[in-house]
Amino acid sequence: MIEQPATVTHTVETTVPAKTSTVTATRTSTPVPATVTESATITTTATTQVPVTETIPTTVVARGCPSNTVFANREALVADSRNRRGEVIGTGGKAAISLRFDHYLRHFDSKVLPLLDKYNLPWSQAINAANMGSPKDPWTWNKLQNTAVQTGGEVWNHSRTHEEFDTPEAAYSEVVTGLRELQTNLPMLHIDGWIAPGVRQAMGMQWPSTLDKFTDTFPGQMVLDNHAFVRASFPGKYQDLNGNSLIGQNHYGIEDKTFLEIKAEIDHVVKTGQGLTLMMHPWRVGTSTGITAEDLERTFAYLADLRDADVIEVASGAGILMADSAVDEHHGNLLANSPGSGHSHVVEETIQLGCDRLGVTYEAEVWVQGEGAHELELTVDSATAPLHLTTTSTATGEKQRLSIPVTLPKDTNTVTVKLTGSGSYSGLTFQPI
Repeated sequence: MIEQPATVTHTVETTVPAKTSTVTATRTSTPVPATVTESATITTTATTQVPVTETIPTTVVARGCPSNTVFANREALVADSRNRRGEVIGTGGKAAISLRFDHYLRHFDSKVLPLLDKYNLPWSQAINAANMGSPKDPWTWNKLQNTAVQTGGEVWNHSRTHEEFDTPEAAYSEVVTGLRELQTNLPMLHIDGWIAPGVRQAMGMQWPSTLDKFTDTFPGQMVLDNHAFVRASFPGKYQDLNGNSLIGQNHYGIEDKTFLEIKAEIDHVVKTGQGLTLMMHPWRVGTSTGITAEDLERTFAYLADLRDADVIEVASGAGILMADSAVDEHHGNLLANSPGSGHSHVVEETIQLGCDRLGVTYEAEVWVQGEGAHELELTVDSATAPLHLTTTSTATGEKQRLSIPVTLPKDTNTVTVKLTGSGSYSGLTFQPI
């Protein structure tokens, strides 16, 4: 790996009599030059002029793919994030569900992750960079990165510390520095999402239930300039799958619910063809006021049953925000040279993706049927995180779905999808989710 520094100069000037502040932030970076100037009017009680210069290491992986690119504007940032995931995530008219967990990695590790792995469900984690290694989040950066790669996980910026802030310098630290620390310490993952922390003071951005909380506040503008996907608390838990729900989408909290309550919400979006993000803090599992471990597993098993019956799509945290029910569910399939269906003992294809398609969550999927067992294999050629993942069907004669979620590391050279078995198969795909 090569470390290439990026410099950020941040100047804050305030005027007391009018109780306003003019804030200007200019950022330049290499290897991709970019300059962004932001300004906003904010309330203040002090006169100050603070220049802050930071050196941000930009990791370039073996293939030459940068882990941290500062874009010239939001339009370029969103275009990159969409392209990385195939422009749109099609659901073919079906509902979509995603799973979000907010930090508490110690409990996530013991109570949640084994179930996600058991049912092959992709996930997203809202992380505070400064809290990594703390008693609540005792994972190393390598463990977080490797777990995400191996099980189809995403990492989102949840502010640097999850603390309140009331100055431009603190806002910059929470929004931008927090993001850069995630990108620097997780160079194999593409991190382009913000999940608003629940704090009472955030210079006007607290409890963001309307768009102006982002467009009309200094920290909100920084969020939009640095994150393609922005989770907040806009009214309504259900999401229309129109391919363009990138800012403000809310969630449905399940950490204090029963399985029957959660099932009712899932069944609702199945009927309406909408999207729903299920969210929880993992520490609540098994507590006197939280969801039981049994109900959490029943929830995941129900999602897997609906997915395997071709009733819903289970998407990544970013994928659901760009999901479009009017687009075919196999829109993003990258296995262009393999027949999607047929009778064969061995079907295999190796593909190579450009730098601009790596670091995000994909899924290998196939439907199989026959008296013999089938095995789906996924091999990722990567210098830092080589993978060989398999899943096998049972020999029942019934139609079954096999799938493997994975987040491709940014130094991925090739991906090989292989199906072995006797009988028929259909819907063999490898695509972003």
